[in-house]
Amino acid sequence: MPNESSGKRAAQAAALSPPRWRGARSLELVYQLNDRCLELLSQMAAGTEDDCPLALVNLNRELWRNLDGSARQRAARLPFVIVDVHFTNSRWWQRARRPAVPPEVPAVACFPTEIGEHLMNETLMFVWHIVQSDSRGAVHIVGMSPDVSAIVAGLSAHELRDIAAKNAGEIEPRWRDSPHWWGALMAAAISDDQLALADIHLQAKLLLCGKLLASDR
Repeated sequence: MPNESSGKRAAQAAALSPPRWRGARSLELVYQLNDRCLELLSQMAAGTEDDCPLALVNLNRELWRNLDGSARQRAARLPFVIVDVHFTNSRWWQRARRPAVPPEVPAVACFPTEIGEHLMNETLMFVWHIVQSDSRGAVHIVGMSPDVSAIVAGLSAHELRDIAAKNAGEIEPRWRDSPHWWGALMAAAISDDQLALADIHLQAKLLLCGKLLASDR
């Protein structure tokens, strides 16, 4: 019977189709968060060197200033967040979660105070939702060690906001001491060089995997 046969074929095709990755929506949010970070760094590049403590900005000012919206979106499509809040340092998070313990003050904050506060709150709330929905995915999407993921998963939204407010100066771009990597990322994004972007993505994944492996020791 045609209808029964076509129904069986549809069922078989569905069974053979790979399941939809539940982190797909999260990855789109990663791109948005990355784009926001890149936009803020571009704004910082519009200032003077005295206003910015980041070599990745100061040594690449011309590239940052040429990073228009389309190029910025291409640069933002790394498969994990490009900001870091001690995501592989469980001891920092154990300290930060204790309200009676004063926060550690970074030697030099990467972002101006108001910008850092907004970006920190936005990043930690995004990370918290990722951990709540897919703790394993957080390791890959956030670049977060399992120990830190477990700590964040146990925090309430109020506790997380408190940590963000007290430690806004701790958020930083990944590989802040590698201005060459950032310059290569922007140059590839500006020229829309897909092969170069793929190589840079691979390099970034290897760097991140190395840090995650080191955090397990």
